[in-house]
Amino acid sequence: MKQLLKFIISILLLITFQNCSDEYDDTTLETRIDNLEDRVTKLEEICRQTNMNISSLQTMINAMQNNEFINSIIPITENGSTIGYIINISQSGPINIYNGINGNNGKDGKNAPVIGVKKDIDNIYYWTLTSNEKTEWITDDNGNKLRVTGEKGINGTNGQNAITPQFTIENEYWYVSYNNGQTWEKLGKAKGERGPSPFYSMTTDNEYITITLEYGDEPIKLRKYYSLSIEFDKPYFDSLEPNQIYSIGYTITGSALKSNISIKTLTKDGYRAIVKEISDTTGTIELTTPRTIVYSEVIILLSDGIGSTIMSSIAIGVSKNQISVNKRKSDILTRKIGNTIDDSGGFGGVDTISNIYENGRGILTFNGNVTKIGKRAFYSYSSSFGIHPNPLTSIILPNSVTSIESEAFSFCKELTRINIPNSVKFIGTNAFNECRKLKELIIPNSVTTMARYAFADTGLESIKLPDQLDSIATGMFRDSYSLSNIQFPEKITKICKEAFYDCI
Repeated sequence: MKQLLKFIISILLLITFQNCSDEYDDTTLETRIDNLEDRVTKLEEICRQTNMNISSLQTMINAMQNNEFINSIIPITENGSTIGYIINISQSGPINIYNGINGNNGKDGKNAPVIGVKKDIDNIYYWTLTSNEKTEWITDDNGNKLRVTGEKGINGTNGQNAITPQFTIENEYWYVSYNNGQTWEKLGKAKGERGPSPFYSMTTDNEYITITLEYGDEPIKLRKYYSLSIEFDKPYFDSLEPNQIYSIGYTITGSALKSNISIKTLTKDGYRAIVKEISDTTGTIELTTPRTIVYSEVIILLSDGIGSTIMSSIAIGVSKNQISVNKRKSDILTRKIGNTIDDSGGFGGVDTISNIYENGRGILTFNGNVTKIGKRAFYSYSSSFGIHPNPLTSIILPNSVTSIESEAFSFCKELTRINIPNSVKFIGTNAFNECRKLKELIIPNSVTTMARYAFADTGLESIKLPDQLDSIATGMFRDSYSLSNIQFPEKITKICKEAFYDCI
């Protein structure tokens, strides 16, 4: 429309100049042309914002039904005033919503058409159109209501895909299409500085943002992102007596809706654990030991009740001078000469005094507290006879370990579980490289540094980075093909090259 207008204006100017004397003052004509061009520009912007609002409304409904959450809300400003918001949704990505006239409720005269949504008695959202304060369902040629979300053959009975109404402005009148622009229906006059908005108001609290529609029966509620976590006053037990009861205090952190939270425990090897709540966010886990003390762990499952569950573990029956392992076969656990680990890193200056293995389980005992897992301590090494794979499947480290050095577990391709105690501060280069069966891992907030390629080519599916981490090193998660969800701490300021290379 704007290009056509410019063409007509040019012809008029040409005719005017050919028929007027040199004394002719064309200031008034030029002013009118400028005003007309400005009006066309504003109408085009009104149309753009209106269509964006409709598309964003459809995305919101879909996100609400899929239990997505809000990552961030950023105001859109114009001349110092907030005219809308950029809302970043977890899976759907960012959307823009715009206010109505002067940032109010979107009413721009009684004739301005407003697209909205309503839930019908079948609990499905359908499109509505409000004009002259009258709201009606939008229907197709057969009288079927047009649904907001869903695909053909999956939901609904009308056999149609969800559509997005489209607006355009021609000759300063609104036109709407319900069939992707194939046909257009003329509506009311286009007025004002902003388009008619379907959004009446937006409020936010610790849990949700709530968007009230200009014409709608109920608001749209999208939950905000939160960092749900649990901390224990005893992250491990290294001295236990048979047939005794021990208490583990816990605190739940994060802004989740506390009334919906549930916490459950899983135990084995004769141990029993019972949760006793003190409040919505605190309580104790009572651990009862069996007749024979063996290394084991308590698995804690924490659910927010609306789709998110995190897992944590507490090592039990493990001393600070021991490492507990599960293996597939009775191979040597590490390379060693006598009782000394044949490795430049060792385990913090201590030597092994025993390496007991029975029925798939083993205890590696040292002559002092284990303070680090040295370079290539459990590395699957190669020699002139080929690769010697480490049969390690799971491992429990004591709470005295402060660092996991370079390639400590590199090529441990059978490793499925490891606890990293909250005493660890450093994870070295290639520490877990090619641990392809390691699908889940809890990195404690004590960790401040993770070196290059630390988790390259792993089976990790999701990960929460520690709160103190401020950079992600080169190739950190390179080739971890299954990684689909990562939670960044607020302190992150740098992501180095290839950090997520081939995380498809």
